[in-house]
Amino acid sequence: MSGLTPRELRPFEGVIIRDFAGSHISVGKCTPNPTVGRWIRGHLLEVGEDYPYSMWRLWWAFCGIANQEFAVNIPVNSYREFTIYIWLLQKNSLIRVSRIGPYQGNVNYRYYQLVREAIDSILWLNPRRSPPMWQKWFAKLWGKKRLRNPIK
Repeated sequence: MSGLTPRELRPFEGVIIRDFAGSHISVGKCTPNPTVGRWIRGHLLEVGEDYPYSMWRLWWAFCGIANQEFAVNIPVNSYREFTIYIWLLQKNSLIRVSRIGPYQGNVNYRYYQLVREAIDSILWLNPRRSPPMWQKWFAKLWGKKRLRNPIK
């Protein structure tokens, strides 16, 4: 879509391709694609802020290059799946809305940026591993001591 060639891959994308090619990741129906979170983190580190449709187009182009030129089989998410992933990242406080910019008519773009404190979080690989919402609510009421470890 964006006309990228293999010579125009960004450094973090090359690392994702190398890591994905060397692993045997099975992406089932409910298992998130761990490369999406890593790609979003690298992209936002590089550009600062972006809106979901622009990120998805670049992700789609990256997957096309990786799958054709480098013979890896990175699953390409639909735009709907990609926005759900962004929503999960936002709910886990890994990214936040930086501004809302006008587009056309009544449509506004939400621009997202990284939360610097969460760059090294394990939740980038699987944001669904965070504690359930009821546990987060419980922790807010009665303190952090009752919140279980999301990594176990």
